[in-house]
Amino acid sequence: MEVCCVVQARMGSSRLPGKALKLLGEMPLLAWTLRAVKNIPGDIHVLACDEDSYKDFLPLAKEAGFEIFPGEKEDVLKRFCGVIRKFNPGYVLRATGDNPFLFYESGSPSIKKIKKKGLDYFTFSSLPHGSGIEVFRAEALLEAEKLTNLPYDREHVGPAIYNHPENFNFLMEKAPLKWRKPELRTTVDTLEDYKLVLEKSRNLPSDFLKKEQFFLRRPPSSSLIVRAFR
Repeated sequence: MEVCCVVQARMGSSRLPGKALKLLGEMPLLAWTLRAVKNIPGDIHVLACDEDSYKDFLPLAKEAGFEIFPGEKEDVLKRFCGVIRKFNPGYVLRATGDNPFLFYESGSPSIKKIKKKGLDYFTFSSLPHGSGIEVFRAEALLEAEKLTNLPYDREHVGPAIYNHPENFNFLMEKAPLKWRKPELRTTVDTLEDYKLVLEKSRNLPSDFLKKEQFFLRRPPSSSLIVRAFR
């Protein structure tokens, strides 16, 4: 297996508990993320959750055509390595479940970049906050798991690679100009984010969320920028 696309999620968010199942339109937030990631070509798509969230997420995973893997709650690096050991991919693409408006269009270019340049890690920088994905060489993540016990590395996965340049080759390349909006925010991390998403979506056509993606400016502004899905 060459590419495994993984969405990580859990119910126990400290800032907005249960946000993965909060509704946006007719679907939970997590379902929007799964739908977006399903647009990224991969040999398998996996929802990697903690064991406590497994029963709640299983129906969403099945409906979206995802495998589901329950693992460690806080040690997300170990959870990802569990996915690697089970499915044995060469590369892992990572997205997080609180980012329903991610740039899935960046997935295939990111995979091509990491392969062509022989990297352990690749991501596009300067995207709206909450729009990005990361790609790892699977063996590099397994090696990182052995090398770091830092809580931050193990909770956030990516830092286990890019915070250790002595061990790994990585590249954070500025996104193409058409995607480069670092001042904007698309993640749903807090109650304020969620309320703003609901407010803006109510003022849009009923089929908007099925066709388009929108960016939320960082608080306190609530300006809206709309772009059509390609």
